[in-house]
Parts: sequence; structure tokens; C-alpha cells
Amino acid sequence: MEIVLTTNADTLIVGLPKEIHSGNAGNVQSEINAAIEGRKKVVFDFSVNEFVSTAGIRVFLETLNKVQSISGKMAMFGMNELVFEVFDITGFTEVFGVVEKMDEAMQNVA
Repeated sequence: MEIVLTTNADTLIVGLPKEIHSGNAGNVQSEINAAIEGRKKVVFDFSVNEFVSTAGIRVFLETLNKVQSISGKMAMFGMNELVFEVFDITGFTEVFGVVEKMDEAMQNVA
């Protein structure tokens, strides 16, 4: 599992691993929690990610709650069709601010 962290101005960009499922969701959540501590602008890059299970969606729900608790914003971009479908079917594309490209995600958290 590899999460890649970068920053663009005051926005944390989190590059996600290839898969997020029940076997690694706890570790992904721990890494994300440590990375976002005190951050008000978080963007998730799904360009490497190929699969997110319901356990993975819980990771993002918890993260959204943490970010919103400090009046922050969160967005996501770069999902493949399968991953987008999982978020869309569950009704979370609007909740999480899912867009196609990084510049759109950056605008959503500005």
C-alpha cells in the first residue's frame, strides 16, 4: 500500500493506493488521519486507484467528518469508471465533491 502526500499551496493532495478494501482500510485511515491533522483543504487523487470497497467508502466518510469538523473542505478527482460507479450508486459523488480533474478539485476546496 502506498499513499503519496504532496501539497499545493495550503491544500494537501493525497494520492491513493491501487485498492482500498477491508484488508487495508484501517491502515489507509490511519495514514490519512495522520496526514490531514489540522488541514482544512484536502484533495484525494484516485488516478492510481482501481478499487474501493464499502470499507473504503467508510474511510472517506470518516475523513470528511474530520475535515468538516474544522470547517474544512474535501474533494476527489481521477476516478476510473468502476470506482466512480461505486461512489455514484451510493450517492456519494455529490457528498465528496467528485470531479474529473485536479484543477476542478482544487477549485472545489478553494
